[in-house]
Amino acid sequence: MIKKSILDFIGNIIKSLVGCSYSVALILGTIFIILWIIGWRKGLKASILTLTIYAVIVIFGGLL
Repeated sequence: MIKKSILDFIGNIIKSLVGCSYSVALILGTIFIILWIIGWRKGLKASILTLTIYAVIVIFGGLL
């Protein structure tokens, strides 16, 4: 339940930051979920690193 609300929140951030088509936001969201699950299994530090990397990807994706 908490994870779903977090993912919805992240999805809304992706849509607002990227401001592009829904399909691109969906692809980026899928990549994020995969990275987030990997980071979650490896521990909190990996999750924070993954979130940072993903934020950079989203920002540069929005600029392109």
